[in-house]
Amino acid sequence: MRFSLAFLPKNFAPSRLGVKVFYFSTKLSAILKDFCSIGKPMDSKRINMTKSSTTVHPTLTVLTEEQIEQVHAFSLDILARAGLRVDSARALKIFARAGAGIRVEGERVFIQPEKVEWAIKSAPATVSLFNRRGELAFKAGKGTHYGVGVTNLFYQDPQTDEITPFGRQHMALGARLAHNLPAYELVSTIGILRDVPEGRDDLFAVLEMAANTTKPLVILNSDEKQFAPSLDLLEKVTGGVSTGSTFAEKPFVIPYFNPVTPLILNCETAEKMIIAIERGLPVIFS
Repeated sequence: MRFSLAFLPKNFAPSRLGVKVFYFSTKLSAILKDFCSIGKPMDSKRINMTKSSTTVHPTLTVLTEEQIEQVHAFSLDILARAGLRVDSARALKIFARAGAGIRVEGERVFIQPEKVEWAIKSAPATVSLFNRRGELAFKAGKGTHYGVGVTNLFYQDPQTDEITPFGRQHMALGARLAHNLPAYELVSTIGILRDVPEGRDDLFAVLEMAANTTKPLVILNSDEKQFAPSLDLLEKVTGGVSTGSTFAEKPFVIPYFNPVTPLILNCETAEKMIIAIERGLPVIFS
């Protein structure tokens, strides 16, 4: 008896991709005959086909450990020699107070390898994230977690295929859908609201997300002026009143930040990061 991978195309060449394809051979037939014969029940003591033993867990490795260390070493060298341009006066003052291992020259910050290694060792291995009710949802840093997102400008109706600008009702629908999909553990900002007054879109977005799911939220806020009010809104709606704890003790919100370009920390991003960190919230900086 021989099994093949029928879903692979005929011209598939595993050797070119460095993929090893394993298959069962006729030896399996003899093994099965040894374990069970016609008219006799299978011996559960001899075959333990549990769910975990029959589940396939695909893995992908792109870099070797040595290559990962090399990339890290190059990154340390860039931070120490080229440095980071910081456009925020508040952030520059924080870097200046950091002490040994950091040098500030004008708007450029140079970070020595020992300071980076200290920061890595000081950071917790995992971060506990909670749902809106204050119940533990998962620990970031332990395993892989999937969420729904992110920042769509248009909504395509699944029944009519009609495309319309993304609005509040679409945010509510998306958040409710994500809430009822068990494989997704968090909800990111699904779209940019285009049917609300200018300067209020981020506020209405976080309100619709919090109102339509209890799962942890990853928020992408484009307007610096709306960021602190958005956190205030979420804290009022779901903070200590419902969970018996402060916003930081059981965080269910993760602000997401990214630089305009690598090695430049623009003013708006830096200011929003400071606000989030001062409130004790974990952040994503990518």
